[in-house]
Amino acid sequence: MSYLGRKANHYLRKVQNGDVQAFKDLYKLTVLKLKRVAALYLTNKSEVDDVIQETFCRVYLYSASAKPEQDCYNWLCKIVQRVAYDFNKINHESLENLPTPPADAQTFYILDRWMDKSEICKAAATLEPLNQSIVYLYYFETLSLSQVATVLGLPKSTVSDRLQKCQREIKKFLIK
Repeated sequence: MSYLGRKANHYLRKVQNGDVQAFKDLYKLTVLKLKRVAALYLTNKSEVDDVIQETFCRVYLYSASAKPEQDCYNWLCKIVQRVAYDFNKINHESLENLPTPPADAQTFYILDRWMDKSEICKAAATLEPLNQSIVYLYYFETLSLSQVATVLGLPKSTVSDRLQKCQREIKKFLIK
C-alpha cells in the first residue's frame, strides 16, 4: 500500500469513529489527486468540483462500509469514477434534448446554434487543408473523433485539438 493509501486509511478510521477534523484532513490529503481522476472520467470538465463534492458526501455517508485492510485511496478513486459515470449519464440524456433543426434547409448544430451547411463550407474554406478534412469528416460525414483519427492517421488527441481550433476559427469567420 502506498504512503497516500496508508495515510488515507489512518484518516478514514478516525472518520469512522466520528472525528470531523479527520474528515477535513482526508479531504485536504486527497482532493487534488481525486480532481485529476474525475477529470479523466468526465466528458464535461466543468463538473469536476461537483463530482468531488458528491464523492465526499458519499464518503461521509458510507465511511462505515470501508474495510480497514482495504486501500482507502483506491476506494475513494472508485467512488469518484462511479460518480463521474453518473454525471456523464445525466449529460448524455440532456444532450438528447437538443433543439430540433429547421426543416427548410440542411443545417448543423455547431458553435451553440444551428447553421446552414453553406455557412460552414464558406468558413471551412479558409482553413488549412488538413483542418478542412477534419471538419468535413466530423460534421458532414458524421464520423466520431476516433474514426476521423483513424482515417487521417493521426492521434485522437490531435484531431480533437485541431477540431477545437477549427471551431474557434469558424466562429471568428462567422462573427465578421
